[in-house]
Amino acid sequence: MNAGTLVRLTAERTHTFAIWLTTDGKGSCSVRLEWRLKPGFKTYERWDPREQDTVEFGQPVVNRTSCSAF
Repeated sequence: MNAGTLVRLTAERTHTFAIWLTTDGKGSCSVRLEWRLKPGFKTYERWDPREQDTVEFGQPVVNRTSCSAF
């Protein structure tokens, strides 16, 4: 991590989720998403407001990311 990187970290019961946003300061940027299971858990869980229940899921896969630097 450096001065051009922002990190948003969310701690859930079963895992942490981080968004890494990096810029070179010249108009270019990149974004990376990272999920990490906490010790003792084998699946991810999160609250689903549409289902009004906790849902379990396997390792998330990122299909596409984008960012814009101004």
